[in-house]
Amino acid sequence: VLVEGKNLALSEAGAVGGFELSGPADSVTLSIRDSSGAEIASVEMNNLEAGSHNYVWDGTAANGTRAADGVYTVTVTATQGGESVRANPLHFGAVSGVIRGAAGTDLQVGALGIFKISDIKQIL
Repeated sequence: VLVEGKNLALSEAGAVGGFELSGPADSVTLSIRDSSGAEIASVEMNNLEAGSHNYVWDGTAANGTRAADGVYTVTVTATQGGESVRANPLHFGAVSGVIRGAAGTDLQVGALGIFKISDIKQIL
């Protein structure tokens, strides 16, 4: 599932992440940064509708080498006709448990924590 969060976990298989747009965007840029804040890679996307979107990063850095496995942070910048569009990064996590209680149903999303069903932005 995708939930709000800016982390992106890269492994041998690559990394899956997402973002949510408040409106349509003709240009979206994902900036992938290491723990020191240096930009390692960027991903460009065009002509997207409002809502949640997912992406896969194969781990290729801007210089053409393979980035080290680990956790990166992602910032999302989006525009429509030159005007800024609110964009929030989404973190990918595997559902490891379902918790039913008097207040409703919650999901344990691995080490990310417990989320309400309404916090889930996309099921992959």
